[in-house]
Amino acid sequence: MIGRHTLYRNALRCSRRLHTPAAAATLFPPLSSVSPAQLLGNENTRPTGTYFVERSATGNLPVYSDTKGGGNKLVTEVRRVQGDVLALRNDLQAALPYIPRDNWKVLLQSRKIIIKGDAVKQVKSVLSRCF
Repeated sequence: MIGRHTLYRNALRCSRRLHTPAAAATLFPPLSSVSPAQLLGNENTRPTGTYFVERSATGNLPVYSDTKGGGNKLVTEVRRVQGDVLALRNDLQAALPYIPRDNWKVLLQSRKIIIKGDAVKQVKSVLSRCF
């Protein structure tokens, strides 16, 4: 049987080996060698034309309504978009032409689409035909 003291000593030895500066240098390149385009990605690395909206574990589409501005503004959010978010927005705009184009906003970093107004039912009906 191994005592607690022996386990602690072994864990301490392992942690000293893992946290050496040489080990950290091999995992990550120096910051001076990383360009902003590599951090954000450029046009060549983004997928074009293909997208997928993943359903939740219970089978629901990730389309939600939210209130902004102290409860005055109602917005619709489409989350969990994989692939080309702009292509999905363009396809949704074509399927829902009665929503003005000024009401659509794409957040590329968080990979979601924001629509001004309550369009949850309409967006879910369009997405349920595809996904």
